[in-house]
Amino acid sequence: MPRRARFRGAGRSLAPARTPSAAYARSVRPQVGDLVRFKIQRGRSQGKLSNVLEAAAWSVVAEPQETHLYSSTLPPENPIQSVGGSGFRDNLEPPLTSRDEISSQALGLRVRRDEAGSNTEVGRAHVEATKGANGGPPHIHLHQEERFIVHTGVLLVRRRRERLHVGAGGDVRIPPRCVHTWRAEADSTFTVEFRPPLRIGEFFRDLFALPTDRRGNPRVGDFARLMRAYPDECLYFPYVPIPIQRALAVLLSKLGSPPH
Repeated sequence: MPRRARFRGAGRSLAPARTPSAAYARSVRPQVGDLVRFKIQRGRSQGKLSNVLEAAAWSVVAEPQETHLYSSTLPPENPIQSVGGSGFRDNLEPPLTSRDEISSQALGLRVRRDEAGSNTEVGRAHVEATKGANGGPPHIHLHQEERFIVHTGVLLVRRRRERLHVGAGGDVRIPPRCVHTWRAEADSTFTVEFRPPLRIGEFFRDLFALPTDRRGNPRVGDFARLMRAYPDECLYFPYVPIPIQRALAVLLSKLGSPPH
């Protein structure tokens, strides 16, 4: 006869003893979970409900950064690819003057909208990025294709599972709903295009106006209000259904107070 399963506390509980595999499965959690639990506990100890809600929200929508994404040595299965020029030479040089300029010291970016090169089909802007400047955590654009055209310096672009090393004269396209981000490997200048433009200029203007931490991340409540104001242009987190993110934005937009 097969041996009976061992039980804890005879006569008290019928739950079988935990097997090593089950215990191991419960112990395997993302590092972001430990950080979120720490923030929730700290928020509770400080009696701040906003801290608890903010940490819980990021535990749902935030994706942990890959430590090797921007390192000098990348995994062999994801080699850096060199992207050459595509012969695109129309309006590559940034204009000398611009009426619409936004900048972020925390992000290390200065963006100048190209009025002459923008129309109803494409929105174009010229970007100056210091070494280490980046496009934030991996994200997607719902309806827009994004294109980077590098003039000077080097951009390391993540496009899905690709790691693309884009130098001067090179360009790369990001289709809609494609997970991507980027980082400047050196002081760089490049042109970014969005097709169709929608209200992307107004979105980034309001995004750069938000108060941020040292890393350039806005507060959750502020970003939630921005998502509600620009549902088609906002940067969405991958792997989380869009309706859930928008529903969370409705709740999280109550955190803090909007800037006057």
